[in-house]
Amino acid sequence: MSDHDGIPMEEPATVDPVPVGTEIRRGPLGGRIVAGALGAVLLAGGVAFAATQAGDDGGAETPEAAVEQLLDAMADEDLLGALASLDPGERDTFREPVEDLFEELERLGVVGSSFELTGVDGVDIEFDDVTFRTEPVVDGLARVYVTGGSATYAVDGSELPIGDFLADTLDRFGVDPGALLETDTEEAIAGEDTFLVARDTGDGWRVSIGYTAAEAARESMGAPAPPATGMEAIGADSPEEAVEGLLRAAAAIDIPDAVARLSPDELRALHHYWPVLVDPSELPSADDLDVSVELSELELDADTDGDRAQVLVRRIGADVASEDFTGGATIADGCITLRGDAVDAAQEELGIDGDTVCQDDLPEIFEEAMGQLDGSGLGFGLGGIDDLVVPGLDPAQGTFGITATRVDGQWYVAPIRTFADLGIAGLRTVEREDLEVAVDAIKGFFGGGFFGGGMVGEGFVPPGLTDDLEGWSEHEELFDIGEPVWGEPGS
Repeated sequence: MSDHDGIPMEEPATVDPVPVGTEIRRGPLGGRIVAGALGAVLLAGGVAFAATQAGDDGGAETPEAAVEQLLDAMADEDLLGALASLDPGERDTFREPVEDLFEELERLGVVGSSFELTGVDGVDIEFDDVTFRTEPVVDGLARVYVTGGSATYAVDGSELPIGDFLADTLDRFGVDPGALLETDTEEAIAGEDTFLVARDTGDGWRVSIGYTAAEAARESMGAPAPPATGMEAIGADSPEEAVEGLLRAAAAIDIPDAVARLSPDELRALHHYWPVLVDPSELPSADDLDVSVELSELELDADTDGDRAQVLVRRIGADVASEDFTGGATIADGCITLRGDAVDAAQEELGIDGDTVCQDDLPEIFEEAMGQLDGSGLGFGLGGIDDLVVPGLDPAQGTFGITATRVDGQWYVAPIRTFADLGIAGLRTVEREDLEVAVDAIKGFFGGGFFGGGMVGEGFVPPGLTDDLEGWSEHEELFDIGEPVWGEPGS
């Protein structure tokens, strides 16, 4: 039985909006941009890490209480509480990757050793006079509108826990984060169409980012309310079977079958809303194409740890047939073996001999195909998906698999976790000197500043602007911020 069934919904509360005056502080544009960006990034990072630590305490008693819990936790700088109020599947999606992310950012000097993963120094947020209105969607789902209230934030650059690399980089571009100070900046948070969706998870109501996005999409499409239950997820008895099912569905161009095999922990909202958001008649299928694809070989190996597994593709082969092409390829053991028309095509286009290309052959192939380009870092990991690496990185530094998760005893492919794991694997190959080289390139391009010298001559200045920021007000519609917040031109 779906966890949406049989859950009574309360009658929607109606609350008159509370008018709130909004103060917009004035100050230097550069300072506000940097302070806001640093504060937002660090706050978001701290909130994200809370997902790795949030417990399994029950949710709120009502949808409004779930949203209120989220806001109260943020106002108290209780980042663990903020993440604990989210849907458990969403909260847990980034559990391991985010923990690794902050470890790597500290290693690279982007965040400092004083950075607390349960809170962010230098940022303060308060919410005042917040009111709500609840609107049921279906049993177990409700929109919660913010009908009134304001948010006040303050950023103290001297307390931001930035690392030495980031501090040095800002200094090179003439930015002193310690001099940045924004206090009591107040913004109204109510909006006629502003809502969050809360879901009854069975142990209380929690805010769901996925359901909020799905409900916003449904509204924009003018679609009807979703059914009590949506697409039925297709689980497997093992991680390998989950990945094989997805790959065969993709080869057959069966999009609904492929989506159904994705983790309901990550994509519960997509599964639920699929019947009202997607018209099956508009989806491509194998019948629409003049080509057939057959997954002819597949060898998988899983490294399982509890309810999570990395599935490595040791061997995969596919054959393609159309009116004027019949051929295929198999990837295994660091090489790709071609057959049929694929051999002739590769020999003609890439100038290879025979029917096999291996990892060590790629630099020479790329050099011939692209002139004097150094192809040493352009490998595609032909040993299989387990050897796939980000271009420019050493495949020996780690493997990459497809992440699968177990939900209610069944295994599913987890796409968000898969790409998060790939990102972390790539980040682990980056060294501090790599970042410094990138900064040197940027500084050389702009000649010491974003508005001065370098390869762009006298400096890059957006159209209609001068170095003293004259003309910004002419382009305020690009930023959708109302009256200018940076004071008089030249300030």
